Amino acid sequence: MHLQYELLVPLIVLVLQIGRQVAADLQGYETVEVAVRKPLFCYDCYEMEKNCQTLANLTAIKVTKCRDYERFCKVRRINNRKSQTVFERTCSPDCTPGCTTMLFRTRCVSCCTTDKCNSDNTAQRHYVTWHGTLTAALIVLMTTVM
Repeated sequence: MHLQYELLVPLIVLVLQIGRQVAADLQGYETVEVAVRKPLFCYDCYEMEKNCQTLANLTAIKVTKCRDYERFCKVRRINNRKSQTVFERTCSPDCTPGCTTMLFRTRCVSCCTTDKCNSDNTAQRHYVTWHGTLTAALIVLMTTVM
């Protein structure tokens, strides 16, 4: 039993010395705060119904807590030649703003990053027409053939 105490005392002294050395080593370091991103909340609807289009009655529109990887609130507006407009408001992991027009349909997208900011009905005007797309495709084809 006496032998155990003889081993235990040097072990305790060693642990205390290591603890003092670690504390001295850490004294020069600053504390680092880790920023935690707060969740994003976006309007969430997909419909031709007036509420999703005009947002006249915001209390009727569902608000969704976005997933951690969804960093944007997005509005997608699709217009066709028959004057029908469909809106989609949702959370999104990625978002490319602008408009594209192909044949009889125009699709516009706008993006934002604050709570319930996807309440607009416009998007950045960046139109790509069907003949613009065809021209770009022909240029790519000609440069790869030559």
